[in-house]
Amino acid sequence: MIKMAGTGSDEINTFPGERTTEIHPDLQSLHFINIYEDDGGIGSLEDRIGMFTMPDQDSYNVLIIGETPGIADVANAQISGKAVNGSGKTYETLVNPTLQALVEMVNNGYKPDIAIIDIDFAVKNQEYKKIDMLTYMNEQKARVLTITGNQAQGFNSVVAGRAEDYLLKEQVAEGALHYVEKMMMRKRETLMRLKTQELAMVDELTQIYNRRYGVTALQKEIKRVQRHAGMFSFFFFDIDNFKNFNDTYGHDAGNDVLRNISRQMLGCFRGEDIAARFGGEEFMVIMPETTYAETSVPIKRFEEALKINPYVSTKGVEVPITISGSVVSYGFLEKQPQEHPLIKKIDFAAIFKAADIGMYICKSKRIGKNHVLGRNVLQHFYQNKFDWEKTEAELCGIYKIDIAKYKSDTIRVPNV
Repeated sequence: MIKMAGTGSDEINTFPGERTTEIHPDLQSLHFINIYEDDGGIGSLEDRIGMFTMPDQDSYNVLIIGETPGIADVANAQISGKAVNGSGKTYETLVNPTLQALVEMVNNGYKPDIAIIDIDFAVKNQEYKKIDMLTYMNEQKARVLTITGNQAQGFNSVVAGRAEDYLLKEQVAEGALHYVEKMMMRKRETLMRLKTQELAMVDELTQIYNRRYGVTALQKEIKRVQRHAGMFSFFFFDIDNFKNFNDTYGHDAGNDVLRNISRQMLGCFRGEDIAARFGGEEFMVIMPETTYAETSVPIKRFEEALKINPYVSTKGVEVPITISGSVVSYGFLEKQPQEHPLIKKIDFAAIFKAADIGMYICKSKRIGKNHVLGRNVLQHFYQNKFDWEKTEAELCGIYKIDIAKYKSDTIRVPNV
């Protein structure tokens, strides 16, 4: 059984005169793709790769809201059924559905890829004015093209992020299809770029975050608590006896175990937590706003999940999978971070080394593996002063670890 030890608080041809404004709703909704501004955790990870794939369909849905007879009919005649750049894929248009019908269709799975909205019509129409159509369509992840007789009005809708582009009414008959096709090309290019970026962050074997992403996320979390106070916990662990397992059952079996570990991590930790494969059989979890004491619940849940999901060999033999690791909790709960004497002393290297020595101790003969050691960095390790050499010596003394052997065996802090 995993026992918790220690103390702590726990770029297209352009249409004449068109703008080059590039506002992508995708980038607004998928802001987590930038790894330096990422807030995504486990909860969103499972859906990400699928989100970036263009739907496999023969036609795209275009919703047109405007005067009929009038602008809406002109736009419809321009767009309806037209093939997309000779690809064989076409547009299916829907013109001025009742508001109730539109909402019901959306609730039943109708997803407009593009919404063309005559701003004046939507504002004046007694039914459509009941809701903000631009906001509603953005919520449905549709790419919005506004039609207006007022250039300033159209420009403002783009600058405000409520539309991707605008088209003057006198341009509709000539330019509507061009704009629609351009918007879909933008979407495809954007999603392909985002998918490539995402794949660079995900470990291919386990489909959780990779080491590069995990290290960046940990650095960001440290800076967050140092600026804004709060707390986080860092769980670093590896699989016990994994080399022997690979030697006995083969590397394919080892890969199955690594994938299972990742699945159980996704199921046992919270949506906002960040799980990553650090390398080999080593993994890490960053738990924002979590004290050391609060880490015991998800870690024990993880333990139980591994216990009831052992590896089963081709001969039907169940092989228990256990882990050894360390929890390091760090934060500022009682005073402003800028006032703390250790604000410039605690950094990525310090947090990582604290976790590393903890895991090393747990895998020692003294502890015997299958164990998690935890410490609150500020409250337990440093006591208002920073002396890492002394801390290493103290911990090795407490757990009867040969400090020279620890220093020769322990993994190095990653270059970041």
